[in-house]
Amino acid sequence: MNKNDMKKILEKNGIKENVVYEITDTNIGDLFGVEETIQGWSVYYSERGKKQILATFDNEDSACRAMLQKVSQRMMEDYGEEVDFQK
Repeated sequence: MNKNDMKKILEKNGIKENVVYEITDTNIGDLFGVEETIQGWSVYYSERGKKQILATFDNEDSACRAMLQKVSQRMMEDYGEEVDFQK
């Protein structure tokens, strides 16, 4: 899975970009994101323009899957909606 595949999965489940997650590094809100760094692929949470790295992975696939899990947790916590990205 790559970032484009992940975006399609999120959109299919009604989760809009720049509301809960970002694909490009916009720093416009409190959002989850995935980016490639010199350490590998990082999943981060951006809050008020400051990034907090949550986890780093060796490959894009693992990072995207971890981000889907983070988004799913956030949807449950903030909106009471369970999202099953395995469908």
